Amino acid sequence: WCSSNGTSWTRVASSAPWAGRYLHTCTIYDGMIWILGGSDGDSAKNDVWYSSDGTTWTRALESAPWPPRYSYAATVFAEGLWVMGGVTNDQTIDKAFLNDVWHSSDGTSWTMVTEHAGWSGRFGHTLVSYDGRIWILQRDAWCSTNGADWALTSPANPWWSVRSGHVSVNHNGRLWVLGGSNGYSVWSSQDGETWTETLPFGPWFERIGSSSVVFEGRIWILGGKRSYGTYYNDIWFSADGREWTHVLESAPWSPRAEHTSVVFDERMWVLGGYDGASRLNDVW
Repeated sequence: WCSSNGTSWTRVASSAPWAGRYLHTCTIYDGMIWILGGSDGDSAKNDVWYSSDGTTWTRALESAPWPPRYSYAATVFAEGLWVMGGVTNDQTIDKAFLNDVWHSSDGTSWTMVTEHAGWSGRFGHTLVSYDGRIWILQRDAWCSTNGADWALTSPANPWWSVRSGHVSVNHNGRLWVLGGSNGYSVWSSQDGETWTETLPFGPWFERIGSSSVVFEGRIWILGGKRSYGTYYNDIWFSADGREWTHVLESAPWSPRAEHTSVVFDERMWVLGGYDGASRLNDVW
């Protein structure tokens, strides 16, 4: 699904060729939308797909060299795609929670930058490109200029509680952490070390597994679910992280969590997810 204003949504594909999935990641790179890995509910995946229009999809790889995974993080940085951490069910790996780092300049050829980064194996974290560095944000905050060497900027961050399923963005010269398990507060930082609680209680319900993008100078929050299983398809935006506008109570795409969203072709896009019963492969 896609939208140019967050209110009117168009379903671009009701059933994309990639299998229904959630806990995957989507990025924009080289003029394409890229979908990588995730879970189909039974097993982790490591396939790679791309599209120039959201309707016609090409499978770049059936099986990438990085282990199948879900609830990981990916971003675009230094002219390449990056995949880091997550959960795997690959029985040849001695631990379920990964802290490896992979890079690709074309989505097809991948290089393992490091098998064990300085940060611990994890899932439900976020990855943001900001101030010439890659940032991993969970309770702690780490940054790197090359994906191999990592600096800990906020050890066991005392400002926000342990959380996963949150969202993070780069907006107005600051890093932002919003929502997730254990709270629906909004935090921001200019340097990744000192954090400010911009809003202790967001007007949107406590939620995990939502998606967030920066579009037209605003932070947008789309969908997600409450910890006890209520799924949402509401939409919120804010220019400053403090004052929030409720754009839609119910978008035309079904309530969902663990989906992914990007900004592409001057529109916001929602792809896949989980609605409590089915793994989705629609594109809006």
